[in-house]
Parts: sequence; structure tokens; C-alpha cells
Amino acid sequence: MNARSSAGAPAITRRSVGFFISSAAAGVVAPGSAAGAGERAPDVVLLCEPTLHSVMSSAADLWRRATAVPVRIFTARSDLLVEEIARGARCDLVVLTGDDVIESATRRNLVVTGSPFAAWRNRLVIARRGPSNHVVALTAGGDLLALLGGGRLAVADETVSAAGVKSRAALESLGQWASLQDRLRGAESTPGVAFLLATLKAEFGMVYTTDVMADPALSIAATLPVDGDQETVCWLARAGNEAVAGAPLLWSFLRGTEARSAIEAGGLEPLG
Repeated sequence: MNARSSAGAPAITRRSVGFFISSAAAGVVAPGSAAGAGERAPDVVLLCEPTLHSVMSSAADLWRRATAVPVRIFTARSDLLVEEIARGARCDLVVLTGDDVIESATRRNLVVTGSPFAAWRNRLVIARRGPSNHVVALTAGGDLLALLGGGRLAVADETVSAAGVKSRAALESLGQWASLQDRLRGAESTPGVAFLLATLKAEFGMVYTTDVMADPALSIAATLPVDGDQETVCWLARAGNEAVAGAPLLWSFLRGTEARSAIEAGGLEPLG
């Protein structure tokens, strides 16, 4: 994060920079707490999951070109983002995944009442590095091992990632979890899985569609059955500590038709 704001805007405070550094050291990438609305830059701060960074950046670029107002995007796991907001980290908009996470944020008054909106769906897929000549539609009982050949499958770790929990559930629904135990490689998140693919440490990986769309070197090798085991709903909400006029405007923009094409191209499916 740049410690100075855009040209002509007030600089982010020293206190803000210090809070950001301490958060980053703790493994949470989130912006610092502002001392007051008067010290804030006129930009909009949006927090989201790492897998959503690229697609949110594309939509934010459209917003910036239309309004000249920049959007600062910071990423971390959804449950960690909620805790950062609770501690006073600056946040105007947030995209959270997991019904339990958005319910917690709402119950604790960390998001504006009535603003949480089930905006998009993100789907797990099996990806590979390089082009895929044919996308396999996997079904229960299908032979995933045949697709993998002699390759390894990277998945997010279920002990630290909600995507990991869903990845295991998806493989279990296919009847493949037990047979793949000696072929799996773990990562902390789906972007971590994408990194294993990029560095050739795994031949296949279970990632979100947004991870594939963010990296031109990746392609979808197989899709999973359409059910709750492979999809994640992304909730868009305004944060309770927002203090910039652009926040509700960007909230509406991201829900509207102007941003829809960029969001779909980034791998998300609009829900409304």
C-alpha cells in the first residue's frame, strides 16, 4: 500500500501507516485506521478475499475512469477482514464470503444495515498451466484419476481455508477424496494453489474461476457438478465505519450494468 494518497488528496496519517504495517506483519493485508474523516483521502477502500483481487481491480478501474476517484483494494481471508474492521481498520466497502461471516459482521454492526447483498457466485474448478484442449465435465463416480494421469492435484488446506473445506467436500461428492490422498498437494488458499501451478509444483489444482481468469497462463481443465460443494457466494456490503461519499456510489456501481461485463470476465457470476 502506498503511504501517500493520490495527487491533491490528504496523505494517509502516520498512525494509519503504522497500523497497516502491524497488520501486514500479522499476516493480514488491510489498510490502517484513520484518525478522523478529515484526515482521509477521498478514495474508497475496498476489502476482499485474495481470489477476488483481480476482478475487483478491473471493476475499480472502470469506476476510476468514470469518476476520477481511485479505489484502494486490500485482501485477506474474510474472517480476518471482519476482525480488522472491528479493530478500526479503514474500510468503506467489503466483499465477504461465507454466510456465517456476513452474519457475524451484520450482528456486530460492522456493516451498514440493509447493505449486505448476495452479489456474485464464484465456482471451484480444476485448472492446469497451459491450454486445455477439452474441458471435462466431472460427475459423481467419474474418473478424476484418468484426467490427472501421473500428475498431482493441488488443493487449499481445509484447516486454514474455507475454499479448502469446499474443495474436500467437492472431491468427496465425486467419490474421489480417498483415492487421491497420495496425489494431493496443499496450499494456504486458492491463490496459493495457482502459485503451485505457476511454479510447476503441481500439474492440476482446484481453484476458483476468478483465480483462472486472473492468470492468462492457467486454463480450466475440468468443471465440477453444480451444487453447493463447489460454489461460494460473495456478499457486497458497505462498512459501518465508512466516511467517504464515494462508498455508497461504488456499492451501487458494482451492482449495476456498467460493471457487470468486467465482473463476469473476471470469473464471477452476478446473482442479481
